[in-house]
Amino acid sequence: MGNNHDINYYWNIVRVPFFILIGWQVLGLIMSFVSVGLYISIFGSISGWILTVAVFGFIGYIAVKDHKGSYKEAMLAGLMTGAMAGLAGAIIGIIMVNVSAGYVEMLVGQMTAQGLSDEMARQYISMGSYIGILAGPVVNGIVGLVLALLGGLVGKKI
Repeated sequence: MGNNHDINYYWNIVRVPFFILIGWQVLGLIMSFVSVGLYISIFGSISGWILTVAVFGFIGYIAVKDHKGSYKEAMLAGLMTGAMAGLAGAIIGIIMVNVSAGYVEMLVGQMTAQGLSDEMARQYISMGSYIGILAGPVVNGIVGLVLALLGGLVGKKI
């Protein structure tokens, strides 16, 4: 990768933030089984966005500040973390759709209230969860790259 650093260099930067993101996703999966309402109130709120900004910003910050890396290395660390967390999130999403009946029923209820048939809503939910396997790593990777760059900029200034 950048500046002849191997994957271990980047893993040392992203290991803790990566497990924080995965832990958040697993907690969401567990909460979807316990109470869909509680899941929505916690994981459907701004808290997920705040965690995302904080974690990816932290990745960029420590890449530049603690590891004396460049902006490029901060961005690569954010990209790598985002892609891995996006893939894990997509897999967890598939599990939620296929195992958590309460979560699926809540989604179907929202979609049928908008005029979709029950069958069409279920097809969209299933299809969407599998599309996440492709889109999740790409979107999260880009978000991670941008937010890690911002964290790196902060790290250079402080």
